[in-house]
Amino acid sequence: MKPNEALIWTLIVALCVADAAKVRHADEVQGNHSNQSGLEASALTKEEPPVTASTRQTNDTSLKSSAPMLNFLFMAYDRLPHKEVWEKFFQANKSGSDFRVLVHCKNATSCREDLANHSLFKLVETVETEYCFGLVSAMNELLREALAEGPGHRNDKFVFISDTTLPVKPFHLVQQQLAHDTGADNMQNYCSSERDRSHFCFFPGHWLEWPHSYGFLNFLSEFYPWHDVQSKQRMAAKHHQWMVLSRQHAEKAVQEDGMFPTLLKELKVNSGLPGTVSGCNDEFWHFNALYAGINVTGVSDTSLVHLEGMAGGDIKYDSDHLQGQCDTFVYWQSKNDGDGKEKQLGSLLEVDAFTHLSHKAGHPCEFTSLGSRSIRALRKSPFLFARKVMPQCTVSGQHRGKQFRDLADAFDTLVFSDEHLDDEDDSQLSLLAEQRAHDEERWLAQSFFSTFW
Repeated sequence: MKPNEALIWTLIVALCVADAAKVRHADEVQGNHSNQSGLEASALTKEEPPVTASTRQTNDTSLKSSAPMLNFLFMAYDRLPHKEVWEKFFQANKSGSDFRVLVHCKNATSCREDLANHSLFKLVETVETEYCFGLVSAMNELLREALAEGPGHRNDKFVFISDTTLPVKPFHLVQQQLAHDTGADNMQNYCSSERDRSHFCFFPGHWLEWPHSYGFLNFLSEFYPWHDVQSKQRMAAKHHQWMVLSRQHAEKAVQEDGMFPTLLKELKVNSGLPGTVSGCNDEFWHFNALYAGINVTGVSDTSLVHLEGMAGGDIKYDSDHLQGQCDTFVYWQSKNDGDGKEKQLGSLLEVDAFTHLSHKAGHPCEFTSLGSRSIRALRKSPFLFARKVMPQCTVSGQHRGKQFRDLADAFDTLVFSDEHLDDEDDSQLSLLAEQRAHDEERWLAQSFFSTFW
């Protein structure tokens, strides 16, 4: 290395250390000082010695892997109905190096039979689960097993996947978005890479306040008296279950496993009281266990809240949009979709005559058939995955005169191939979606006038 290059790298490292010190100082005082531009919110941890260059080096050397790993953590009931699609997604990459696949099944015997000839998928020990109220322990068991598999990399990612989820991007694009560092192209990227952050997708307008008299704040007061939680307004954010965790957050989630067993009760979730929401434990536990809620003392509706270690940018205290980083497409046909990219994509899929959606109140839409136009739209969307694609889901359409045999064949051709796909079908869907929106507006206007005149 030339002397000038060595000097430049020395300066960069020094600035990174200084930046880390400033971030730590901001975290320590963030509860006492907020301004109009936003608020620092970070995970509460027990007191640790300051991060220095020597301790940072020690921590980094404990991670022996030379490249980041994508850990795909499947939650299943008794089988993986789309395993053939996933095998095509993984086929050009190396298991144990590029990716790892772990599966938790409620019915382990059935899953063992289902996966007998599919060696990519490794079953973990089944822990007791209950739909909606007892899935967190299984999710943390998957994290525990993945972390125990071997040495890691700071940019490892832990991706939660349901048994009705399909990938809608080729592996190399998923890997690029989730795990690959941006490199040292500039000082900001070198010091703080977006790639070692967690991805949470926050529901619109679902922040709940922790009552000061409940156990969570009592716990904080007992173990973190310096934080003075009773003087602060803390909120719990509701998020999608299908999150992506950084290695640091995966390790912390395993450490916190078993904490806050009455979280839903404390938040009055599913109580039906004014100002409360419905939800499941897995939609609250991980984020709020990692961050101990969000301190919103003195924060207005228009203020932004900054979350260290979180991808997707700052979030608003009260928003009608989905916020954070939403990697998995889920369509609710309700206000849960917000009015952003999720709603736009859902509208495109609805006008495809070969795509059939069934909807149950309070649950995401279920895909029972997919047309080739919809698969193209999913491929071109900003999402990495999509659900709920039901086990019996069929596929309709063709590509260059070839009829698709099944979902695996269609996805291999339309999603996982880098071959250029024309835009004709997508433009037709867009026109149909616009026409449908126009017709709905006209119908609403006619209904309004017929009611009052």
